Amino acid sequence: MVNGKKYSYLNKIKVIIIVILCIFLIATPIFWYFRITTEGKVAFREAKNIKLAFEMLQIEYYGRGMSIYDASAANGLAVGVQERLEEILEHDCNVSILAYNNKERMVTAFIYTTGNYRVLYRYDAVQGDCYDVDYMIRILKYDGR
Repeated sequence: MVNGKKYSYLNKIKVIIIVILCIFLIATPIFWYFRITTEGKVAFREAKNIKLAFEMLQIEYYGRGMSIYDASAANGLAVGVQERLEEILEHDCNVSILAYNNKERMVTAFIYTTGNYRVLYRYDAVQGDCYDVDYMIRILKYDGR
């Protein structure tokens, strides 16, 4: 009788452990999915704020007879634009202008990177503003040694 209760007690513990593991295995991917999509939406919102800041800075620089775009710069931003952009947005931002329309004086494509997210903005005359939000995972790191 004592052995029967002992086996019954151990079986209940095994069942509880298996149920907890199953719940954990099911909940973990769901948690990661919602975390990635939520942070992706934040990155998207920040990219939209960068686009608005670019529009505001274009007006400001146009009044000075200057442009926010510099084709010779690695990130496409004229001198002082990065600092002014960070001042407006109130946070550091890693942004590079990919395309600029000199005639319309507007940024037509840029890349914004934050954390593991990369947002590609492009303006299409037919579709309007297009944003692609990507989650990036490091596959390989090569230090060159």
